[in-house]
Amino acid sequence: MMKKLLSLPPNLVESFHDVTGFSREEYFCTNDPIGHKLGSGGGTTWLLMQAWQHEGSGQSLDQWLSGERRIVLHAGGQSRRLPAYAPSGKRVCFTYIYQDDDGDVIILLRTTAEHAHAIRQEHKNTGIKSAFPKNKERDWYSVIVDETFTADDVYGILDQAALNIIGNEPAEEEEPEEVSLSESLANAKDFGAVGIVTKASIIEHLAETFGDKVELNARENRTPNGKLLLSDNHFAYSPEGKRVCFTYVYEDDEGDIIILLRTTAKHAKKIHSEHVGTCI
Repeated sequence: MMKKLLSLPPNLVESFHDVTGFSREEYFCTNDPIGHKLGSGGGTTWLLMQAWQHEGSGQSLDQWLSGERRIVLHAGGQSRRLPAYAPSGKRVCFTYIYQDDDGDVIILLRTTAEHAHAIRQEHKNTGIKSAFPKNKERDWYSVIVDETFTADDVYGILDQAALNIIGNEPAEEEEPEEVSLSESLANAKDFGAVGIVTKASIIEHLAETFGDKVELNARENRTPNGKLLLSDNHFAYSPEGKRVCFTYVYEDDEGDIIILLRTTAKHAKKIHSEHVGTCI
């Protein structure tokens, strides 16, 4: 059993064990000295000193500290005393949820400007700043659940707001699988759907959308001897004027389309989540 040392608001220290039912042997609680502000190291030092005086049993501080391992937890107040563990202490309200008599749901959400902007992109009538509740950061937004939402949309928005505070430990990702061009062409024969797009329709779309910001190259589907497929190679111009190839588009004899795409891992992950057999 590892001892937990807790620094709590003064009004919680006496009632902590009664309210939680946690063992006094496992959990020691105290508060910062009333009327004194302690710095980052001071709060932790004070907590350790109080615990040592409570249970040191004649040992020197060095002996007591080296005797066993302990966990130090700061709850409330300066939760930044241990920056790496800040999420484990301070309670932060991240949402108010209202439901009116007609069943309409209004969510006041504490989140980032980037998250609110992403919400507005998908749900035009929502995700605007809310004057209530008032706080220094002014990071509250109004979300009206209209017909453009699904239940999963709402849950996802709330999950993200909570993770902004809790912290989101990224999972270790395995090295992404790679396939050769010949494997991609073979997969197209097994899984490809003919007629959705063609090399020609892709060129038309890109020209219409980007104009002179892209350079589009239309080629025959096969080399002159007919042995190999030829791709249309398309380029885009960066803000600095650099010409960058962002896609190779192949069309086989049956009309299957294979696109080799230069993009971000985040974009590829989104494509893969919506079209499971592709974007590897």
